[in-house]
Amino acid sequence: MANLGPDELDWLCGPEAESVLGDLCGEVVTPALVARLRKTLTPQRAAAAIEQAELRQRAKEKFLHADQMLFTRQALEQATDEWVARYKARCFGKLEGPGELVDLCCGIGGDLIGLASLKRSVIGIDRDEVIARFARHNAAIYSNWAEVCCKIAKVDDVREARAWHIDPDRRASGRRTTTPDLHEPPLSLLEAWLRSAPDAAVKLAPAARLPVEWEEQSELEWIS
Repeated sequence: MANLGPDELDWLCGPEAESVLGDLCGEVVTPALVARLRKTLTPQRAAAAIEQAELRQRAKEKFLHADQMLFTRQALEQATDEWVARYKARCFGKLEGPGELVDLCCGIGGDLIGLASLKRSVIGIDRDEVIARFARHNAAIYSNWAEVCCKIAKVDDVREARAWHIDPDRRASGRRTTTPDLHEPPLSLLEAWLRSAPDAAVKLAPAARLPVEWEEQSELEWIS
């Protein structure tokens, strides 16, 4: 899915692909099905449609509207369940005052959907073009309260925010790690963001080795 070109990405996010995916709902992938799709689609689009149909089926355990959403395999695996995201969003809902909520490294939009349910301005940021496009598509299915930008997140992105959320990549080196210094973005950048805008939620593994001051100053919560 990461090799999608601009034309294939536009197609996958458009009405023709949605019609194809609707027809594939519940279908078992067989050589005959692949051959049928290739009569009207390019090999790249046929492969993308089959993969999305499979991922939508898997995603039903995580998302109420999975049959309308778009995913990559890794992003789906890493995405926060819709129900957990809404629970987390309630903490942000207690915050008063103006300002946007920012979801850094938003992935395909699991937490973004939860934040947007608060019906206040929400911005998602992800540096991967395909992932950001899918997040924009998925957020639109649930609400009109979220905007998604494709760029590398910086301190300036949270400086004017009311609060922010981040789910760092714990597999930046290819293997899962519980050491925040090895996450992407790393601990040093997270601390810079916290100094700029201290109202935040950082999603980490339960066994993450946190700085002592985090344990003293932050609220720690384990969600199962």
